[in-house]
Amino acid sequence: MHILSSFVFFIKAPFQFICSPFLYRTFKKPLGYAGDYEMVNMILRNEFDGASIFAKLFNHMLLQAPPAEAHRNRIKYLVTTIAEAAERKARSGERLRVMNLGCGPAEEVLRVLKSEEVSDVIDFVLLDFNDETIKYTKARLEEARARYGRSANIIFEKKSVHQVLKMASRGDFQKAEYDLVYCAGLFDYFSQKVCKKMVELFSTLVTPGGEVLVTNVADTNPVSDWMEYVMAWDLIYRSREEMEDLIPERCANFSRQIDVDATGVNYFLKLTRGPA
Repeated sequence: MHILSSFVFFIKAPFQFICSPFLYRTFKKPLGYAGDYEMVNMILRNEFDGASIFAKLFNHMLLQAPPAEAHRNRIKYLVTTIAEAAERKARSGERLRVMNLGCGPAEEVLRVLKSEEVSDVIDFVLLDFNDETIKYTKARLEEARARYGRSANIIFEKKSVHQVLKMASRGDFQKAEYDLVYCAGLFDYFSQKVCKKMVELFSTLVTPGGEVLVTNVADTNPVSDWMEYVMAWDLIYRSREEMEDLIPERCANFSRQIDVDATGVNYFLKLTRGPA
């Protein structure tokens, strides 16, 4: 029903609304799904973009909505998390091993390369299911590495959530291989059952002292109806209780914290594994 509503909106809406580049891309979905790397880039650029003054203003207004601001806050949170983890490793003369599932444009990695000298001690493994996204992100991170003279290692792998879970069921993952495993954005599109399996897998992949970080848009999103019925952008929202429910029983020796960004629209669940 919401897809039909969105279609009707675009048939009947004034041209000025349709020529908002952000709104147009969310509806058209050129890669076949919402939240693709260029939609994320539009949110992060936060520009007055459009073919007319009205379109520019309308486009900018959309990018000031709480979920968009929350996404920008999410990137800052990720940068801080990665940099702090790298600093801890650097002090002990070790490298930080990071895995990110659903990397998208990897803006947080780009910012770490740009602003953090400690990025030299990081080994990134970035997973995404989309070929175009991987090609784009690989090019921008390689360019950043060269521009800022960084020696971080960056490996890309084409993997979807379902492929990762299938690999886990076969025992293909090495246990305790990473110091930080994070997934920032994918949980918004998957059921509680699938997300719980992902958190359980992540918890097996981190070393003693390692961190698991996952994010989700909160059920307090004030523009959820607009996103669903106009933008055809469906998310699975979660409450604080549902975020807590993602923690598997096997994580009894993990400390846990749930943070929320300044908008109140983005949850961060962080699990830290205890000592061996």
